Amino acid sequence: MIQQAPFKEGRANQLEDTGDCFAFEIADESLFCIKGRDGVIRTFYNVCQHRAHQLVSGEGTTRIVVCPYHAWTYELTGGLRATPNTKFVEGFEKSTICLTAV
Repeated sequence: MIQQAPFKEGRANQLEDTGDCFAFEIADESLFCIKGRDGVIRTFYNVCQHRAHQLVSGEGTTRIVVCPYHAWTYELTGGLRATPNTKFVEGFEKSTICLTAV
């Protein structure tokens, strides 16, 4: 018999206000849900596009999503907002980088 890891259930009522978020795992993937300024609830893979560091743990409220590793910041929509030290990197186009939606 195959044992499955327990699924941490998340509910929309945990995301009542803008920026409310929670992380969870399903099928060995780390994900998080977040409520945007537009009222839309989105789910993303819980991984920074820079160095694949986990972005969200537990639950809470935030104005932006900040990677604790190198401080890349993402909008609540998943779009890349800011990156330190990439201003002079040739060919770097932050508008093409975003969190991966589920």
